[in-house]
Amino acid sequence: MFRRTANFNTRMDYNPTPPAHALKLAIPKKTKIFIDQTNRELELASKIHQAYQKELFNLRYKVAAECLQLVSSSSTTVSTTSTLPVEISVDIHGFGPSFRMVVHLLSSRLLNEMLRHFKAFYRKNNLYGMLLSIISDPEMYEFTNPLIPIHSLATGQSYSYTTLLYCKDPEKVCGLLDSSPRLNVF
Repeated sequence: MFRRTANFNTRMDYNPTPPAHALKLAIPKKTKIFIDQTNRELELASKIHQAYQKELFNLRYKVAAECLQLVSSSSTTVSTTSTLPVEISVDIHGFGPSFRMVVHLLSSRLLNEMLRHFKAFYRKNNLYGMLLSIISDPEMYEFTNPLIPIHSLATGQSYSYTTLLYCKDPEKVCGLLDSSPRLNVF
């Protein structure tokens, strides 16, 4: 017969690395520079806080001033074509480099007159099967939806469409109006 020599009290360790809580952290010794800096921060805590608050206020002020300049310098309505009586306005949300662009379409009263001339789009005083295209420099901007389908456009109704855009090089875009995206409805 077989001998019973098995030892059930020993455990095999399949993971030879020690657990994370058993490792000693390599914390550097307190140097004279560290102690001097800590004492300086303790003594000048209120001045450091005031300087931080001042810089934060200046940053908020500059952002608000730039936003005001952008809003006041550009008109809210984008005119793309004179043949289609659609008013387009654009809202940009975010501070970058990722933005949310909301495009608002408003069909004007001239839509009924236009529909009499273009019978191909005519169906119960509405425009059907149009596309909103966003044309931009692909090296500067990346859009999630550069081509937005507009299923129907009724007279006097306002529609809004949202897309996300990413500015690839914010330093390059600053102050360039020629590189801004263009909107077309066709």
